[in-house]
Amino acid sequence: MGRLETTMSISNPVWHVPFTERKTSGAHHQNFLVQYDNVYIMDNHRAAYWCWLRECDLLKPFNLIHIDRHNDTLQSNLEAWHQVLPPVGTLSIQDYLDLKFHGSAPAGSYPLVRWDNYLSLFLRRESANLSRFVNATHGEGDLPNVKPSSTPALQELPGAVRCLADIDPAPWICNIDLDYFFYSVDQQVAGRLVTDDYLESIVESVQAHRESGAIQVTTICLSPECCGGWAPAEEIAHQVCALLGVPFTLPSP
Repeated sequence: MGRLETTMSISNPVWHVPFTERKTSGAHHQNFLVQYDNVYIMDNHRAAYWCWLRECDLLKPFNLIHIDRHNDTLQSNLEAWHQVLPPVGTLSIQDYLDLKFHGSAPAGSYPLVRWDNYLSLFLRRESANLSRFVNATHGEGDLPNVKPSSTPALQELPGAVRCLADIDPAPWICNIDLDYFFYSVDQQVAGRLVTDDYLESIVESVQAHRESGAIQVTTICLSPECCGGWAPAEEIAHQVCALLGVPFTLPSP
């Protein structure tokens, strides 16, 4: 496929969480969060909720498409987490990342917002005006606490992304975890699941919707441990960001 030419100008990056080194991300360690206009790139998906509130007016109708190997909607203690979650829109990124949940033994105190519950918390707290929720995953993890409008399979996703603006005219949040594009064997990441043409078909549609204003914010997560390490995660991130016209790169170690 030919690369989509972008007419959008990209401002200098804003490093909300400055990158220091390629550490394990795990459930709650945030190695970096960088913003290029309305595109936010991170290694740990738990920062996405904070990013969406910076760009979207959730008092008006909005839509969400979640492209991820995992559902990211852990339900095990959702009501207790929700009760202690302050209004996210009032928090700095560091205050948000530092939120703690003080549970009983043996878990004890742990970070409140994690890579597996940020979306269930968002849906629990912010979904009053959610019009459409497209959940494109490989079905890993707890089912979402809000019923998706659609759950496109791998072969259906390019068409679903292409038609977002036709599905619903309200602004879209586009949430992508790059681990969606990888496969595992015996619980070990083995390699890319999709061709370059497949990846380009999705990202070019995302970029077209960004250009038109249909997508209001895009969050991209590297999830290095779920993509076979930092090197393959960064490689596909560079490919995706080039199609979005975003000059993303991490400093050399």
